[in-house]
Amino acid sequence: MASLLIKDARYVITVDSKRRVIRDGAVAIDGTKIVDVGKSSELKRKYPRAETIDARNKIVMPGLFDCHAHSYQNMIRGMAFVLPRRQRGAFLLGPTLRLQGVYTPEDAKASMALNCLEY
Repeated sequence: MASLLIKDARYVITVDSKRRVIRDGAVAIDGTKIVDVGKSSELKRKYPRAETIDARNKIVMPGLFDCHAHSYQNMIRGMAFVLPRRQRGAFLLGPTLRLQGVYTPEDAKASMALNCLEY
């Protein structure tokens, strides 16, 4: 059973024991669990009722998550995105650093704890 099928990926790069790379691959998911990985043609037949995500021209890496984080910056995350793109870099180098400069040790600890809760 799968509730979601990510299909037609240019490549599915697995982290299984064989380190398979599947061209025209798919990933079947049920809730929060990956239940199947294989060729799109096979998984589309196997899970015809699953909701689909078209991953054409994409690379899918099931099981991989981004663990790069600046946990102490969690409370100011996203602030630059209210600005036009051309102003974001200056914001990140200016006001962001000033905001971090007024963090107390307790602020930094709270920001890091919040970051851990999200992961």
